[in-house]
Amino acid sequence: MPHRFLASLPTILIASGAMAQPAPPPSPTPAVRTATTVEVEATTDDETISLGALGREVDLKRAPFSLSVVSSRNLRESGARQLSDGLTGASSVNMASGYGIFDLFIIRGFDSLTNGLVMIDGVREPESTFLPAYNIERLEILKGPSGFAAGPDAAASTVNVLRKQPLGRDFGAIGGRFGTFKSFDLDADAGVTNSTGSLSARLPVFLRGSDGYRNRENSQWGLNPGVRFVRPSGLIAVANYERLRSEFLPDVGLPLVNGAVPNVSVENNYQAPFDFSEQDVDRARLRIEKKVGDRTRIKNLTYFTRLRWKSDGTLFVGAFVDPRVPGAITARTMTLLEDDQRLSGNRLWVETDRTSGSSTHRLTAGVEAYELADEYSLDVALLPVIGIDRPIETATKPLFFIPGYSVRADAKNRVLSAFAFDEASLGSKVQALAGVRVDSFDFTEKAFGIEKSWTRLSPFVGASVELTRAARAFASFATGFSPASTLALGSREPEETRQIEGGLRFTSDDSRKRASVTAFELRRNDITIPDGSGQPRPTGDQRSRGFEFEASAEKSRAGLSLNYTLTDGVLSRLAEIGTVGIDPATFQPVQGVLDRSGNTSPLAPKHLFAARLRLDLGQGFLASAAFRCMSKQFIAEDNSFAIPSAQFVDAAISYSRGNARISVIGDNLLDEESFTRGYASYSVLPIPPRRLSVRVDLRADRKRP
Repeated sequence: MPHRFLASLPTILIASGAMAQPAPPPSPTPAVRTATTVEVEATTDDETISLGALGREVDLKRAPFSLSVVSSRNLRESGARQLSDGLTGASSVNMASGYGIFDLFIIRGFDSLTNGLVMIDGVREPESTFLPAYNIERLEILKGPSGFAAGPDAAASTVNVLRKQPLGRDFGAIGGRFGTFKSFDLDADAGVTNSTGSLSARLPVFLRGSDGYRNRENSQWGLNPGVRFVRPSGLIAVANYERLRSEFLPDVGLPLVNGAVPNVSVENNYQAPFDFSEQDVDRARLRIEKKVGDRTRIKNLTYFTRLRWKSDGTLFVGAFVDPRVPGAITARTMTLLEDDQRLSGNRLWVETDRTSGSSTHRLTAGVEAYELADEYSLDVALLPVIGIDRPIETATKPLFFIPGYSVRADAKNRVLSAFAFDEASLGSKVQALAGVRVDSFDFTEKAFGIEKSWTRLSPFVGASVELTRAARAFASFATGFSPASTLALGSREPEETRQIEGGLRFTSDDSRKRASVTAFELRRNDITIPDGSGQPRPTGDQRSRGFEFEASAEKSRAGLSLNYTLTDGVLSRLAEIGTVGIDPATFQPVQGVLDRSGNTSPLAPKHLFAARLRLDLGQGFLASAAFRCMSKQFIAEDNSFAIPSAQFVDAAISYSRGNARISVIGDNLLDEESFTRGYASYSVLPIPPRRLSVRVDLRADRKRP
């Protein structure tokens, strides 16, 4: 919830006339970086997807909707360190900085802050954070609304993070990675099991640190113990607990001046000296399954997540040239946040298989109840202006807090849901999937005195038809929604999305060759934008349509994957309050209504292309290379600043002998100078330059007699 408040803060400040600056004219600059690119594939080890929240596996060949899988092998070989590394290179996925404080991805032109959902083992995350890859087994990416499977917030995309689980065998592994900018990663993973295999446990741990390419120190550590219990009667119980600690310095990069990146060092620091951010996350899961008869399973998932977050971070709210002040200066504010979020819930469902004549049905039905409580305080303070060329810091405490911009929130969202869907085989050639989920909300917020309830229905219908032994056609219709959560702006109705898509999918008999083409149209209606009084109004619509192509081929010693996405994203209707001019007498901004209708959706490049090649060179050597390019993209709804096209190359080579492996990893080998969005339309964040690192892994497996 605080993230969404930060996203709306520029509009709020502008609407009141505080700190508003003239809109800069368009100007070209370098483009967005790509982190380590990973291959999106579906080999014989990735034949199914867990369908988001429900955990019911769906056959990838016959699925009537778009999806991608990032396998554990690709995560390992590419050297992915964060969730963002794993997502980069996937079809239709673009990455941004998330204001320098969380992972932000854009799928089919819609960002994850307001339209996407991150899930961990099928459980929603209460707030986006920096997710490390130390315990990620694989990633499942559902493109488009998936409200029927995941519920609220799955409005335009869902990323399901599947973590490492007990394996039922004894093993141990340890690894370390050291690279440029004094970065290091240390991790270990161990598993044990009893003699019968009925009880097994696993413990992944990691420690990370770096000075950062912009001298922004960060550190992170975590552990994720898990236990699995199996009985011959068909009972399975899995329990997990994760503890994650992050400390870092927020960074929104370089301020834009007159619509352009100033000609200054990319290491220039405009942040206050007392910026900091720390996060503590606790996740607990208990999953129980019981087989009842030959065709039915009863499953129950109990979950709890707590996020505690303290952060003081500098934000830019404009850069301008004042005739009374020589040289360019930048206006800054500081947000002071304390946030405590607690998610607790339970999901109970039944899976059963039924046959009727030539048709078979895989039925799933269940209920879910959860509560998301959020207590936070957010203050906005004014910082002294600072020079662009020579940023000499003069900020001191105590800070001057801007009157009227302090927020104290104590909110609870209680949700009761019921869901059902049927994956049906209608004869030998037709596969159909139909589902629906109903979510009933009871929303209360003490500070604002809000009490509101609403109910939303999320249907899905799709089918795939076998054309030949290797080819299938598919089509689907899906809906999703994002519930009211912008507490600082008062109560509002959920925003709704709808998608129609269809395509062709080709799969060889051995699943080593795959290709798909997909056409889609995704719409988001009634986007709420603050008016001049700060109250939300349904004044916006967004539309995205496009085309996707994915292909992969695997041989014994080589693998190749390609994907291309054409996206036409547009703000079909959008009006907001902003600066329309400057009073020459007072040099103060003049406010008015700005029509953004027809502008291109931000962070939605028209063209995205990625390729990855993997080669087994023999004698223990393995090499991989990834290439990614993207066309220009705008960083904000006003389309005032565009990041030009860019190309990126990553590569890795490893040597294995016995239980040891050493890898050399290179990121951004072309040393492409580029940027991503920093904060709103006011700043950009330089991407890291060329980086090199070395990783060493040791592993041992115990063989039982």
